[in-house]
Amino acid sequence: MKQHIVLVQPEIPQNTGNIARLCVGLNASLHLIYPLGFSIDSKYTKRAGLDYWDKLDLHTHDSIESFFTKLDSNIHTLHYALSSKAMDIYFRHSLVNADTQHCYLYFGSETKGLNELFREYFKQINGIYLKIPMSDECRCLNLSNSVAIVAYEILRQHEMHS
Repeated sequence: MKQHIVLVQPEIPQNTGNIARLCVGLNASLHLIYPLGFSIDSKYTKRAGLDYWDKLDLHTHDSIESFFTKLDSNIHTLHYALSSKAMDIYFRHSLVNADTQHCYLYFGSETKGLNELFREYFKQINGIYLKIPMSDECRCLNLSNSVAIVAYEILRQHEMHS
């Protein structure tokens, strides 16, 4: 099974760098949907990703529309968007099964989350919204931490089915 981490208009270069390194560790693809709040060539992004950039399966997309237009979604592909506003908690779901070939995880920008245009396209592919539980004192978790939590849960569940 191949994991795909999709960052929709991320704003903080250090988060993206950390997620890039995580993707290399998971053998996952990283998809960045423009506009970004930084340059991929930023020293902060490069430093957070250390020397893993040449090992990363990186895909950039000019817009939300261009990403979804190119998306090859089939019956063995699953799509999950993480949002603090979702009703379902990620660990209450079986996120993958033995037939899963691709699993896409979508995360919005650090300050704006997932916008209306994304939600329109996501509805068309029957994506599922999930959340990571947290106390009422916390508005949201750090983006790179959120990606790590759910991506490794998907890996754990996939290993259980293998």
